[in-house]
Amino acid sequence: MRASLLLWGAWTVVTALVFSFAQGIFHPYYTVALAPGIAALVGIGGMQLWRVRGTWPGRIALAVVVAGTGVWAAVLLDRTPEFLPWLRWVVLAASVVAAGALLVGTRRLTVVAALAVLLAGFAGPAAYAVQTALTPHEGSIPTAGPAGTQARGAAFPQGGFPDAPDGRGQRDGGGTQGPTIGVGPEGNADPEVVALLQGAGTKWTAATVGAQSAASLALASGTDVMGIGGFSGGDPAPTLAEFQDLVAAGQVHYFVGGGFGGGRGESDITRWVQENYAPTTIGGVEVYDLTAGSL
Repeated sequence: MRASLLLWGAWTVVTALVFSFAQGIFHPYYTVALAPGIAALVGIGGMQLWRVRGTWPGRIALAVVVAGTGVWAAVLLDRTPEFLPWLRWVVLAASVVAAGALLVGTRRLTVVAALAVLLAGFAGPAAYAVQTALTPHEGSIPTAGPAGTQARGAAFPQGGFPDAPDGRGQRDGGGTQGPTIGVGPEGNADPEVVALLQGAGTKWTAATVGAQSAASLALASGTDVMGIGGFSGGDPAPTLAEFQDLVAAGQVHYFVGGGFGGGRGESDITRWVQENYAPTTIGGVEVYDLTAGSL
């Protein structure tokens, strides 16, 4: 059981490191799912290493872990340099003291090492926890700690989505609500758009950029609507070539313009549709009939 928990925790830490250097979109709440595995690894692994601190392998492993923890904590604190700027130096100093005391391994330094380990490992998270608790938050995805430089690959700034331009999203308690393409301001689907999709007769009645836009159309019409580019339109799924193959096979009837997102999926596919098909305004949006033949 203990070995299984350690393996689970180790895998979780590897996943966390991948997230740290990933490109693309992930929500802050994704990282919450990593917390139990990391806690298991830290708790069980730390206890096992502390038990063998009387051996050289145990002392070296403990020193490396503590030093690495302190360095990484300092790196994270440095991303918000105006927040307790002295704290990262305290954490670094504590990690150096702790690593040195652990390597020496004398009983007199055991208490010093234990205190330094706690300071190096928990000072940064504790400061972030206190700051988060004292700061009012709104929106669906508030993040911990002070606002500052976002980690590479982070999807959204603290508090939710950025303000969407041109009315394509609405500020709602710190976040935005994605647009509902073809759906009225009170959530009622435009009957013309609904009727159009319900009479499409193809596997995909329509395609639009962004999963939110596609979802609103699919729910309103009860048909299958393709969301190009994933959640916000930035993922290359499907690719332009794949989308062209689907259109050529007669599996997508309409393309509904004005979807949410600004990534490659939108630029390539939207540009190709606009260059090859004539739009018709229905329900306040541009609709392209992909079965009518290209221009």
